[in-house]
Amino acid sequence: MDPQHVYTFFQASLSPDQAIRKQAEAGLNELSAQDGILSVLLKIMASSSTEDHVRLSAAVFFKNRVQKGWEAGNELDPSGALSTKRVFVGPQDKSFVREHIVQAIVELPTNIGGVLRAGLETILKNDFQHWTTFLPDVFAKLQSNNYATMYGALVCIYSLLKGFRNEEDTQLSAVVNTVIETFFPTIQSLGPKLVSVDSPEAGSILRMIVKIYSSVVTLELPASLQSADSLVAWCTLFVQIVQKNLAFDEFMKLDPETRERQQWWKVKKWTFRCLYRLQSRCLKKSQVAEKYAQFSENFLTHFAPNILTAVLGEMDKCINGVWASRHVRQQMSIFTANCVKFLSTWNIMRPHAQALTEQFIFPQLCFSDQDEERWTTDPLEYIQREIGEFSEEDKVNPGAAAQHFLSKLSSQRFAQTINGTLQFIYGILVAYKSDPHNPTKARQKYGVLKMMATIAELLLGKNSPVANQLEQAFVDHVFPDFQSQFPFLRAQAWEMLICFEDLVFSEASQGIIFQNILRAVQDAELPVKIWAAQSIQFVVDYEAISEALKPHVADLMKLLLQLTHEIELDNLTVAMEDLAMKYPDELAPFALELSQQMAESFMGIMAEVGDINDEDIDKKWNSIQTAGGILKTIAILVETVDKIPAALAQMEPIVLPIVAFVLQGEVIELYGEALQLPATLMYVCKSVSMNVWQLWDPLYNAAKNAEYFAVEEMFSSFDTFIQYGKDVLIQDPTKLQQAFDVIRMILIQSDRVEDDDVPYGNSLAETLIIYLGQHALPFVPELIKLCMERLQGDPEEVSVIGRTMLLETIIHCLASFPNEALDILEAQNATTTFFSLWLQDADQFPRVHDIKLSILALSAILTSPTKPFLANHLGDLVNALIQYFEKLPAAMAYRQSLIDEEGEDEEDDDEADGVNGSSSSDDDDGDVSDDDSIGFAAYAGQFISDELQEDPEFESCFEGVDPYIRLSDLIFQLPQDHLLRTSLNPQQQGVFQSILSTAEANRNKLVTAA
Repeated sequence: MDPQHVYTFFQASLSPDQAIRKQAEAGLNELSAQDGILSVLLKIMASSSTEDHVRLSAAVFFKNRVQKGWEAGNELDPSGALSTKRVFVGPQDKSFVREHIVQAIVELPTNIGGVLRAGLETILKNDFQHWTTFLPDVFAKLQSNNYATMYGALVCIYSLLKGFRNEEDTQLSAVVNTVIETFFPTIQSLGPKLVSVDSPEAGSILRMIVKIYSSVVTLELPASLQSADSLVAWCTLFVQIVQKNLAFDEFMKLDPETRERQQWWKVKKWTFRCLYRLQSRCLKKSQVAEKYAQFSENFLTHFAPNILTAVLGEMDKCINGVWASRHVRQQMSIFTANCVKFLSTWNIMRPHAQALTEQFIFPQLCFSDQDEERWTTDPLEYIQREIGEFSEEDKVNPGAAAQHFLSKLSSQRFAQTINGTLQFIYGILVAYKSDPHNPTKARQKYGVLKMMATIAELLLGKNSPVANQLEQAFVDHVFPDFQSQFPFLRAQAWEMLICFEDLVFSEASQGIIFQNILRAVQDAELPVKIWAAQSIQFVVDYEAISEALKPHVADLMKLLLQLTHEIELDNLTVAMEDLAMKYPDELAPFALELSQQMAESFMGIMAEVGDINDEDIDKKWNSIQTAGGILKTIAILVETVDKIPAALAQMEPIVLPIVAFVLQGEVIELYGEALQLPATLMYVCKSVSMNVWQLWDPLYNAAKNAEYFAVEEMFSSFDTFIQYGKDVLIQDPTKLQQAFDVIRMILIQSDRVEDDDVPYGNSLAETLIIYLGQHALPFVPELIKLCMERLQGDPEEVSVIGRTMLLETIIHCLASFPNEALDILEAQNATTTFFSLWLQDADQFPRVHDIKLSILALSAILTSPTKPFLANHLGDLVNALIQYFEKLPAAMAYRQSLIDEEGEDEEDDDEADGVNGSSSSDDDDGDVSDDDSIGFAAYAGQFISDELQEDPEFESCFEGVDPYIRLSDLIFQLPQDHLLRTSLNPQQQGVFQSILSTAEANRNKLVTAA
């Protein structure tokens, strides 16, 4: 292969002439299949005469070819012929690349080496075990005194770790241990030498060293790195990096954005990530694995205090005006926040807590010049930044990290910090009130309102010293800002209402809120409108506001919908959902108009989703969430016109195209919300119109043909189709067969469905049997076979609930078709196995529904024509029936108690939060308990179960069925010589007589009630 020929192709591929470019790309694609192309690419990149843009283009081509075609054990066909199948890298290229890629990464510019590194990760992932020269080659280069060579070697080590980061634990651990044993002694010795050097090259090398350590300790902390010697060496290096003075003259001359990108600030950023990795092994002491228990004690006692002292020193520099990057300020807040709970570090921090609150946290919460610029030039970015959830590592938001720090200080050391914090907040509020037109004081007020919002839950708690003063504080300091000259204070006033949603306002205060909210949602400033709109879902719970909003609710819905056009925000669609649920009567006259507008908005959002780059996952997900919220609101609007048949008919052409779009476009993320629309239409109409039936084929095809069957999301639609479309299913054998096909697809074990989806298949089967009666009988043999296969398969692949539901499906068959189902079980040689499973699992049927089903099935079996199995096991079946009758009264009483409890108002339990108890007098005597593990451990057994549990909202198909009367009716129809009349022992006869007496009493009650 001629390198010059390949070089010419790359030059042409960058031509502005589209025809030339396409011809060159076609030539490169053809060459990519040939063994030798990668070797040529490396030579082109290594040549000093190669132009920079061609070198970069060749590097990207090289990386893509490696990632797509380098796989262990697969070589190119020796003929080199093109194939429609995946073409793997050939043996010549593999050998040449393994021999030269490390040197290429060392010698080529860092931007090219960065691209090659991605390809090296793929190669190492596949070839590391038999690439015997890799480790010695990299180790030799690591010994060099040349910075570029050292850096390239470190890049290769990092590539090795990244290549295995998603592999199984055993593979990753082996690679990590190899890296530690081979390279860490050398790397450890390099670090301290580099800290004292100020050059960018030294910073780049040290950054890579710290990144390697971070990568090694991300998932696990290897035992060798838990030793005292290792911790001393590494933590000493980390402290040196934290304390390194970066106020170089050449740095300080740069603008802040350029400073952020400098190597040495990146070194500090990655150092703090390493410290967070170490610290995270200690954060939840109750959950620290045995292998970390000793490390945790050692780190907290001997290392964390010194590290914290260094970090506090850097925070003090920030307080005194020394510049620090956003990443570093964020990471300092996170590390210090995590030190609050431990006594060893809290004792060091405690004397500085008030100063940190006032001088480090507060300034970062004030409205800044950067905030103003973002508000003015890109209000959408401002909103998304302020609303986005805080992440300890993923996003850079030092203000949010400062709030996190304040939250930890206030909740975990409540008694020592709350009064000082409140006094500081009050002082700023009073200062602003005395000079409300001062921009500086306005920005400061914004900061303390942010502080109040951060600790809102604590201020509302039973131990709060100001809980009974909060409404007056809002009247004095928050409500006036609804009309502030400063837009950021107007927005913050509404955010305060959201954060203090549990604060009970008087009618006078509610009047002030109502007077302002209608104005605020039409404010000239988008952020103000957004925060006011978000508050709607909270303020409508106040009685006075709820009543006053009734005449305006339709206009509010339209305003909210308009806002979703400006910003895709899930909170806005939640507000629309709340309004739709709270004001069905007021919105009914506007339901069609609003639904049409929402449908158009939905389609607009989905068109934009199609244009979003696949790599922008967050943006795409936010758009999909917003679209899903709109669909939920439309479903609620459908319910508002449930008693207006004409309106329901008009809803169909609005909502059904949306559903078809989602199904045909395989927008799986929206299946649940979209399919709720036809399910709602069918439910409120109690029938399936011909228009809705047009969705059956797309729905069935989506279930049948998709790579993944979204069972949970599709269940309600299939269920309502069967319930309310039974007449069409009976008349259309194809559709009826398709309905059963759906059940089969769920019950057959495959990669397309989850094991946890089995209960949905059983529920659909029960619906089919109940609503189609005899028309479901042809499917019973296969249904029983499917259930028995799963029951007799690997028990690890079916949950306890799934197992119970499989049994109940067969029990339903027996209750509805006792003679046929018994014959089918016999024909499949499954009778003994099934009854053994059923009777031995009697305790897995605790609900009233389960018990009634078992009684009805056993009653049908025992009163059916005598069969050999019945004759041989009559005693066991009768005893099982008696057992279920004995369980029924207690189960019914328990269910009724749950229904009664559900109707009662539950008292708020302030203790459950784990924060209100933090004001106890002994919270400075030791480590603070893990916030989120206290309640979990105590109540896990109550709320987490793998068994069926009674649900007061569950609507059983046997709700109106009296099992006593049913058995009585069946017994009276039996001939005198039936086994059930002739073969019961005296005790069983007595129980049956009691059942018959209860049946008679129940009949009399029904007659009296009628």
